[in-house]
Amino acid sequence: MIGRLQPNKDLLIDTWLMSCRVLGRQVEPTHAHLIAHEAGKLGSRRVVGEYIPTKKNGMVKDHYVKLGFTVMETDPSGGSRAVLDLASYKPAETFIHVTEG
Repeated sequence: MIGRLQPNKDLLIDTWLMSCRVLGRQVEPTHAHLIAHEAGKLGSRRVVGEYIPTKKNGMVKDHYVKLGFTVMETDPSGGSRAVLDLASYKPAETFIHVTEG
């Protein structure tokens, strides 16, 4: 994942790259929790994610919505911009435990 802190302090997810082999195996909510945590440490109030449709990424069209983001904008191509409000964010329970080394 690559995120960029915006002048308004939103953390914009620039890139979220995952193998299709891990989709649906609780990796997505674990990563959402990690980025929400890091965004909070940077002073962000919101995390913003964009879905830009391509021929091969239709399976993740609702990726951000499934993670608790709210769609704020859509475009005619099927793309969308979604926002996660960190003040009300509750991380999903997963069996994945992240440790720092």
